[in-house]
Amino acid sequence: MSCASLQGWPQGWNSLMQLSLQSMFLGSAHLATHAFLPGAQLAASQALSSRLHFLAHDSSASARVGRESAARTAIKTRLRIAILPLRLVERLDATHSRIRTISDTLATIKGGGPAPSDPDYQKCAKVELEDSTLAACDRAIAGETFSGRYLAWLFNNRGAFYANTKKYDRALKDYDKAIETDPALAMPHFNRGRIFELKKDLKRALDEYTRSIELDPNYLDAYLSRGGVLFTLKYKDQAMADYGKAVEVAPHSAAAYVGRGFMYKELEDYEAALADYSKAIELDPKSVTACRYRAYLYDKLGRGGAARDDFNRILELDPDD
Repeated sequence: MSCASLQGWPQGWNSLMQLSLQSMFLGSAHLATHAFLPGAQLAASQALSSRLHFLAHDSSASARVGRESAARTAIKTRLRIAILPLRLVERLDATHSRIRTISDTLATIKGGGPAPSDPDYQKCAKVELEDSTLAACDRAIAGETFSGRYLAWLFNNRGAFYANTKKYDRALKDYDKAIETDPALAMPHFNRGRIFELKKDLKRALDEYTRSIELDPNYLDAYLSRGGVLFTLKYKDQAMADYGKAVEVAPHSAAAYVGRGFMYKELEDYEAALADYSKAIELDPKSVTACRYRAYLYDKLGRGGAARDDFNRILELDPDD
């Protein structure tokens, strides 16, 4: 299927733990290939972007000679520079494991009734990176208006503010308070896992993701994140099981199919990987990451025409990528 085909993204969500993609925080799709590259690789990656842009737009006769080969080589090189461990790339691209919060799209809280209309509560729910957001969270928590799950969400969201401003120790304290206030809430455990992973404490990250899954067996992000940690720890079979579960609990998630496709590729089941990448593109035709992984695999398998189509599509979807 062409990466350009248009198909609507499924609407709605099954639980608070599966908020719409628009409610996630941090960055955008094109960050996936740049955000974590070391300086030298970033410079090389950006230089290749310029080269690809030139190849795509120069229409002179001399440029046309060998253009296809040059573009293919340049993109292939770029892919080698930019392809990162799936747990970094696809998280950013599909926003499936960022620090989680209640969002401005939230109408109700799972197990808690209607979301309060209190302005400080609503401001805290959005977790915008500005001082007024932190002040609103502080007031809502200190005002003693909220208790139970509502208060737990406030601690979770203030923790998310701290985490997204890289104040990880403060964030962990708020996640601890959220868990203490409502032990049945899965999201603070997930967010603790993200911080432990950022701190390279993979064992504790694994424990937190597992606990969030125990509390919410349909927690897509937790399966994807735990799968990423398991892959990093070289437990490929267990990682594959988690990505398979992600597809099971969220069959309309492009990120789930890209994750499973990546694992199929690692296990050298290339046809299954291509099928999953294609399904991801069917679900999200604008996913540059899905096109990139599929193009890379087509190229590896010597399917030049299909790889070329995806390479060209990547440039169309994001000329600056």
